[in-house]
Amino acid sequence: MKRRKAWIALAAAGCCFLAGTLPRAVPAAQDPNAVFSNPRYQRATELMGAGKYAQAEAVLEAAVKAGPEPDGYGLLGYAREMQNRFAAAEKAYRESLRLDTDFLFARIRLGIVLTKQKRNRESIEVLRPIETALYRHPEALFHLCLAYLETGDPAGAVAAAEKMEAFGPEMALRAAKLFVWKEKFPESLPLLSRLAEASPGSAEANYLLATALFRTDQTERMWPYLEKAHRINPASAPTLLLYGSGLLAEGKFSQARERLLQAQRLRPRDPRLRFLLGKALIGEGDHAGAIAQLEALVKQDPDKPEVHLLLLSAYRSKGDIQATTRQARHAVGKFPGHLQSQLEAGMDLQTVGEFELAEQALRRAVALSKDNPADRRKARFNLATVLVKLGRDDQAVPLLKEVVEADPGEVEARVELGDSYLRTGAYEPAVQVLREAADRDPRNKRAQLLLGKAFTRLGRHEEAGRHFQAFQDLETADAASGPSGAGSAP
Repeated sequence: MKRRKAWIALAAAGCCFLAGTLPRAVPAAQDPNAVFSNPRYQRATELMGAGKYAQAEAVLEAAVKAGPEPDGYGLLGYAREMQNRFAAAEKAYRESLRLDTDFLFARIRLGIVLTKQKRNRESIEVLRPIETALYRHPEALFHLCLAYLETGDPAGAVAAAEKMEAFGPEMALRAAKLFVWKEKFPESLPLLSRLAEASPGSAEANYLLATALFRTDQTERMWPYLEKAHRINPASAPTLLLYGSGLLAEGKFSQARERLLQAQRLRPRDPRLRFLLGKALIGEGDHAGAIAQLEALVKQDPDKPEVHLLLLSAYRSKGDIQATTRQARHAVGKFPGHLQSQLEAGMDLQTVGEFELAEQALRRAVALSKDNPADRRKARFNLATVLVKLGRDDQAVPLLKEVVEADPGEVEARVELGDSYLRTGAYEPAVQVLREAADRDPRNKRAQLLLGKAFTRLGRHEEAGRHFQAFQDLETADAASGPSGAGSAP
């Protein structure tokens, strides 16, 4: 069936709702070359041109009831879609396609409303067969790009985004935002690089490229684009926030604080700024300032474990044992399913001597860390040291053995395991594991001392004497170099 030019006008109008960059389409009834023969359709397009979609829908429902046609259902779907009634719009588009399977407009709009309903795989099934025909439909390409990203197909998303570039920098920028929003930073870099080159005066393009470079650990490459974005728009809070993040990553705490304070003056209640300021102030040694920021943030956003943990770090760095203990108890109770809360707070509780509560937290950390080997080793080791302090070496030994087996280069766990073996009377295993520790770190004083004790228990006094002497030599060397701070042992 031959389609009238009114459909081209409506398709272009659809893009305007997305991007606001294309000229508004002339309603079909005002275009002598694109007039529907059905007067109801003409009236409906006039109403939609005036933004009166509900009235247009009523006219079109009467029209399709009187004579079902693909045109009528296509217009009806569009009127419903513009009212955000996507399920009803889908029903009309499907009916239009049932009457005419080649109706491109209805197929494009169906794909779009499926994406709007988060039915991304269905949207791809509808749009992918006509992807080569979408060169005139940036809105459809935008939704196809989104659907690919949502379904884990970044290559498909990149292909759709590259087609969007043909519509100019504004549409390319919208595609790039999708990749940044979905945190597909490596995939976004080629598009963003071309966009920044094509639009050197765009603060947003330069900012987005800087963001992608920062998130792909290319901080050195980030700075020229970030500085350009800042020169173009010095009052951009997101740019200042990224500036502060980059400086934090480089350990430049004072400079980071200045940028973040500038951003905070623009967005006084932005929780990300308070959080980053807390980090900068801790790094700078201003623990009181960090605590003030973070305590305010906890009141503002009380359910973020990361905030509570940073506040715990601020109390710890300040040396406020009472506040550290209080905050650690609070974190353990408030976030029982959060690995880092249980692990970090459990370690702090261990330090202040609250071993029973520390044991509970660290056991939870072990259970929560099954997919994180590094944190699992850390949780097991610290749980073992708590059990040792509670006099339960028999329970600590299996945990320490697991840590040692998981990390062949581990020294501290070997020393702790050797000490537990000594206390339980397992002298031969103690010698074996302590020798491994001493071989890996000959300057480990505790390993040398414990080896001396283990050999003494076995009656091997000559070997014991060598290790006691090694311990004494290390003690003497540390005492000689320690006061001046020069030449201290590694």
